[in-house]
Amino acid sequence: MTQTGNEYAQALFALACEKDLRAEYAHGMALADGILSGEDEYLAFLACPGIQKSERTAALTEAFGGALPEDVLSLLCLLCEHGKIRTFHECAEEYERLYRESERTCVAQVVSAFPLSEQQQELLRRKLSALSCKTVTLSCTVDTALIGGLTVTLDGRIMDGSLRSRLQDMKDVIHR
Repeated sequence: MTQTGNEYAQALFALACEKDLRAEYAHGMALADGILSGEDEYLAFLACPGIQKSERTAALTEAFGGALPEDVLSLLCLLCEHGKIRTFHECAEEYERLYRESERTCVAQVVSAFPLSEQQQELLRRKLSALSCKTVTLSCTVDTALIGGLTVTLDGRIMDGSLRSRLQDMKDVIHR
């Protein structure tokens, strides 16, 4: 994460708090990030110093005007004007982190060897919520290479309860 991305996100978040529009700005940032992250040519155009700033910011206004909160669009234009548009993804990630922190929510990345049932997911969500003192949403994926068990990444911590990890630990002990 760049310092620039952090600073712009923190400034936007402070403004959102002041205007009581944290959720609206979070939605706008996620929308813009989702669109821009798949458009390498458009980002190259927005970052090109050979194209006048006014033309680049007009393209942003035309593309996003009315779809984003005014301050989110202003942030995009500001990043474009200062040649920092490529840091927008980092800005959006930091804003999302700040927003989730303010709402006491988080997303746990769960990787399991087999798909988890709805009942298993709910039980895991409850346990993780109790552990973190936050409302937890699960993002579940399957990786058969784990053999059994699961790994959970929550607030930067990794909890590895996979059979693959346990077998590796046993192997390490044997080789000592």
